[in-house]
Amino acid sequence: MKRVARVFLAVFAISSAVPGNCLSVQDLYSAMNLINEGKYSEAVALLESSPDSPERDLSLGIAFLHLGRYGDAEKWLNRVIEVLPGSLPARYSLAMLYENRKDFKKAIKQWDKVLSLTDSDALRDLALKHIKTLERMKE
Repeated sequence: MKRVARVFLAVFAISSAVPGNCLSVQDLYSAMNLINEGKYSEAVALLESSPDSPERDLSLGIAFLHLGRYGDAEKWLNRVIEVLPGSLPARYSLAMLYENRKDFKKAIKQWDKVLSLTDSDALRDLALKHIKTLERMKE
């Protein structure tokens, strides 16, 4: 799960991709700090009072993932995917969510998406490692 927190930094890249971004950088930074400090419920409270945006949805999805509230996490992460199908942080987070739920087929699908989206050798290696492990567990 700590990897999810590190990937959270990539949420800032979304800001420049979405015109009319409503979530302030300060609110996003505050939410990120709360998540990194393990204060997930506080992050959720801050984010739920923020204007609707892909950044907010991604941040809520990650916070709920850390809280083990997988249904809520899935809802928010899928909202990001609807608007930004190429969102690497959302795909990564969904892959982790489905692994935690033991839904290996869906996890593999998300890891495949991560593979197709990333330019990072480290993330590509991580995705391949997860896919290989999940394929064995699926059998």
